[in-house]
Amino acid sequence: MEKNTFEWTCTGNRGRSEPSRLISLDRLEHYKLLDLINVISSGTQVDDIKSGRARTVEYMDDIINRAVNRNKELGIYTPVELDSLKIVQKNNSINQLNYFFQKATKVFSAEEYGHRQEMLKYFNITGELKSEQEQTIARPETIALFVMEPQHLIKVNEIYSGHSYKPEVIRDLNVSNTFGLGRDAYKAIFERLMYKVPGAVDSALIQLHI
Repeated sequence: MEKNTFEWTCTGNRGRSEPSRLISLDRLEHYKLLDLINVISSGTQVDDIKSGRARTVEYMDDIINRAVNRNKELGIYTPVELDSLKIVQKNNSINQLNYFFQKATKVFSAEEYGHRQEMLKYFNITGELKSEQEQTIARPETIALFVMEPQHLIKVNEIYSGHSYKPEVIRDLNVSNTFGLGRDAYKAIFERLMYKVPGAVDSALIQLHI
């Protein structure tokens, strides 16, 4: 039989939910509850990201615009590419946008990894990060599910629709996505997680009478 599970969920199961898992492990260890409660993390759009279904024009434009805003700092696009991008964005062609999107996400993903490793050390968060991203799925053993944004609540409700079970506790931590926004923004998210995650664990334990 699976242990009761606390699950932390964001979009891609990388920047927010996985650090939250490690922070919550420390909290549960403090209460000596790790024999009773398992802790996992997941992402509501991991499968869509891997398959490319998440690459809508709006989503790609958002990431590309973040790259353009930081281009002087990071040098993601050449001057020629920036000129071409203006035309491509007017046309709203997913195939043409994909080139610029891929260049931005490659740089931002590497940057996020570096910032995450730095912040784990800075905030003295122990434990091993998992190597693979996992899709959020309906799990009968999940008794508390913590999401980062309202959009994740919508996805979670869709995922559990049609099932006879649902987590007793579902809570939105209101921690926004800083992918591509740089070190200061990512540090601010970690500060928020360090405050929000222990409080969410405590509140769930009270609600679940554990």
